[in-house]
Amino acid sequence: MADGGSHPALTQVDVANPSMHRILRLPGGTSCGYTGFVWHDDRLYISYHSDNEGKISIYLTTVLLARSAPQD
Repeated sequence: MADGGSHPALTQVDVANPSMHRILRLPGGTSCGYTGFVWHDDRLYISYHSDNEGKISIYLTTVLLARSAPQD
C-alpha cells in the first residue's frame, strides 16, 4: 500500500463491481485479530487486538455512520 504497508482498516467491498475501498484506517500494527463488531444507535463499535510497537494492545473504536435513504 502507498501509505505504509498493512494495517487494520474499515473497508467497503463492492461485490457488483469487484473492488475494495478503505473507509477508515484504524490504529494498530500489522498483526491483528479477534475482531468484533456491534451496531447500536447509528454507531459501529469495533474491537480487536493488535501488535503495536512490540506489545499487544486491545482497541475499541467507535465510528458514527450516517444512514442512507432507502432505495426504490
